[in-house]
Order: sequence, then structure tokens, then C-alpha cells
Amino acid sequence: MSALTRRLLGGLVAVVTAVAGLSVLTPAAHAATVVAQNSKHSWHNNNQNKTIDTTVAVYDDGTVQGTSTVESGVWLTGVRLCAKAVLMDRDGGALAEVGGDCWGVNGTAFGYYKRTENWSGQVSRDIASRTYAVQIVHWNNGIDWGQVFSFAKKIWDIYQAIASSNDDAAATDIVMPNGTVMPYSSFVSAPGGGGGGCGGRPCQEPKS
Repeated sequence: MSALTRRLLGGLVAVVTAVAGLSVLTPAAHAATVVAQNSKHSWHNNNQNKTIDTTVAVYDDGTVQGTSTVESGVWLTGVRLCAKAVLMDRDGGALAEVGGDCWGVNGTAFGYYKRTENWSGQVSRDIASRTYAVQIVHWNNGIDWGQVFSFAKKIWDIYQAIASSNDDAAATDIVMPNGTVMPYSSFVSAPGGGGGGCGGRPCQEPKS
């Protein structure tokens, strides 16, 4: 055997020994195994252009990881949709629930009409070992139309009262759904139309 060959073999043995020693010193981290996974696509019950897509994976160490994407394909209105995972046993019984968060987006006219959120939870290893399937539940937590209609009716009632009296619209305040107080004159022109003190356009501040 030549000297060159001996040197090459010796170097190879040294490398193998070093790698083996490294493996002993730093054992590989436990790699969790997927025991159940699922994906689901749903849309708002009133508009199929408002959607949510969710994927979920359950691991044998009890970790549950999900990803949900909410999107509104409507120009003016957004949507708020929710997701959770239900871990099921072999007999179809529910073992545990994870998640339950809701995410909102705007209409396309206002930007931020699509978002993706990662979420997670933890169950016991015992529950994970008994998990045979995972079901995804979606639901809507969107616009409170009762609140919208109530607010619209309130503005209309105030308008009717002002239109039939000599009261100044600027003297009437309206509490917005978010709690902000706005003068009624911010919404409509003064009674009488173009001859009012706002020049025929919606008043933006109380008249003096």
C-alpha cells in the first residue's frame, strides 16, 4: 500500500470517527409524528366570495398546529370567520377541541382583504395517542346586521324629528357602534337641502 493511499485512508477514518463522536454528543431531537391531519374550505353562508381555508395537523407529542386563510372577494364588505379543530377517536367521539379564534378582513376596496394566520394548541400525549381523525369546524362571526339596522333606524328617527321641527341638526349627537360620538350634521345636509348653512353638501362640523 502506498504512502498516499495510507494517508487518504487514515484521513477518512478520522472523519468517520469525528462524525460518530459528534452524533453521540448531540443526539437528534425527537421528531414528532403526525397522527391525524385534515383540510377544509368553507364560505360565508350569504356569500361564496367570502371564504376560509384551514389545514390542521395533530402530532403524537400532543401538539396541534393549524393554518387558516380568510379572504373577502367583495368590493365593499369584509368578513370575520373562525376555525377550530376537534380531535376524534376511532368511534367518532370527540376527545378535545383546539383553536376557536376568529379573524377579520376588509372588502377589496379598503385593502387588507386577505390574511393567513397560524395557530396552535397542546393536548396530552394520551389524547394524541387516541386521536384517529381531526375535524375542522368553521363558523361566521361577521357583521352584526341587527346592529347595523338599529343604527340606521336611529339616524332615520332623528332625521324625521329634526325635519318636522326647527331644531338645529348640529345640536344632536349620535353614538356610533364603536362608541364614538358624532354630530348628526356629519351624516346629512341641514333640513331644507341646498339652502342650508352647509352649501348643499353634508355638514362636516356643527354650524356656528
